[in-house]
Amino acid sequence: MVVSREKTSTSAVIIFAFLTIAIVHEAELASEFFVETICDGEPARTLTCPKQNVLSTIWASYGRQHNDICIDGEQLINVTCKVDFDTVLSMVQETCDDSNTCELESSKDAYGDPPECAGVKKYLQVYYLCKSEMIKKSICEFNPPENITCPETQTIQVVDANYGRTDKWTCGGQLAENNQCKSPKSDQMVKKKCNGQNVCELEASNEAFGNPCGKTHKYLQVDYHCQAGKTISKATY
Repeated sequence: MVVSREKTSTSAVIIFAFLTIAIVHEAELASEFFVETICDGEPARTLTCPKQNVLSTIWASYGRQHNDICIDGEQLINVTCKVDFDTVLSMVQETCDDSNTCELESSKDAYGDPPECAGVKKYLQVYYLCKSEMIKKSICEFNPPENITCPETQTIQVVDANYGRTDKWTCGGQLAENNQCKSPKSDQMVKKKCNGQNVCELEASNEAFGNPCGKTHKYLQVDYHCQAGKTISKATY
């Protein structure tokens, strides 16, 4: 039985991302990820993250691409068979992402068995990050700038940001004329400024994001995770 769960350094992430472009977007911000390898025929395996953290799958493969994993005699002859990458990744993400723990098994019944893999003992290999649960921050228009922050060993990963208004309660909006207005450029601007930083100062203002709501009292809503990572150079709006 071969099941591994190990930390991998930043340099390993960079090398792996070069070979597998699909993980670059998240791996470039992460200093470490975990690897879980499950052989066909083994009991289901549980992936877990620390408390108040959730799983984020960055790569998943089912098949056989190496002859030194899940060793089983003649079944090692074919080391170039695999199920479609996007299919496996999507299935694992649907099962595990944004959960603190999830259970996975390696089987052709779960992921399929292409003709080139017939008779080959296969394995499921998953690379994943542990990220903080979603943090939500609202900054009201006309208020002084405020910071979004992560612990010293982690960096910001913005999931969504909007300057405008999407409810009638936040920042005293009960009398707001428009409760559904968004600045189309605010999401990318906040991500560019804050992603990869440990601390990021933001201001909710028309000068920064434009005025999508007329006279409506607006706010900047930022939803983000904290994850292990390195600080990159600061950016401005």
